[in-house]
Order: sequence, then C-alpha cells, then structure tokens
Amino acid sequence: MILDLEVSYHDFLGEVYMDMGLGKNQMGQFFTPSHLCNAMAKITMGDMIGEIERKGFITVSDPACGAGATLIAVVNAVIEAKLNPSTNIYIEAQDIDELATQMCYIQLSLCGVAAKIIH
Repeated sequence: MILDLEVSYHDFLGEVYMDMGLGKNQMGQFFTPSHLCNAMAKITMGDMIGEIERKGFITVSDPACGAGATLIAVVNAVIEAKLNPSTNIYIEAQDIDELATQMCYIQLSLCGVAAKIIH
C-alpha cells in the first residue's frame, strides 16, 4: 500500500474495501468513485488557493468521509497547485463506520496531512 501511494495519492483502502464487497448497503454506504472526487476538488480549487493565500492554510470538513477519497482528492488538488498539503491543509472528518474512519486516518497520515478523524 505504501509503495502504491508513493506513486500517487488515491483511495487505495476504499477501493480494496469495495472490491471485496465489504460495503454496508444497509448503512447507505457507497464510496464515491475517485474520478468524481477529483472533479469536485478541482471545481473548488480556485476558492482554496485564495484562502491559503489569505490564511496560510485551509480547513476541510467531511461529515461522511468513508475511507477518505474526497479528502485525498483535495490533497491532490493542493499538490497540483504547487502547494504543500502538509502545511496548507487541516482536515476534520467523521463517519458512522469505525472501520471507514480508520482507513481514512491511515491514508491521510500517509499523505502527511494534519487531520482529526471522528467516529
């Protein structure tokens, strides 16, 4: 996993989780595909750059983080803007699935992003 994430940040654990059929349909758990997460992050990137220029960082909140695909897409958008996600992003996220929050924490930690993940 670490070697794969060194090539590019993506929702490695979420993809494996869903490929194994572990998603909890009764909880309404459907992980957002990476291409949609990337599109959403790029759409909002203009606002993020301005906020980083004003404050030095942005705060990102995700009330249903899953394994963190949307948050990882934000990290990638910040990197593409030639900014440092380790110093320019603070994330607060939560989910009702404990395993999902653990996957999110692991992946964001490997991205080097300051984050508080709540179950």
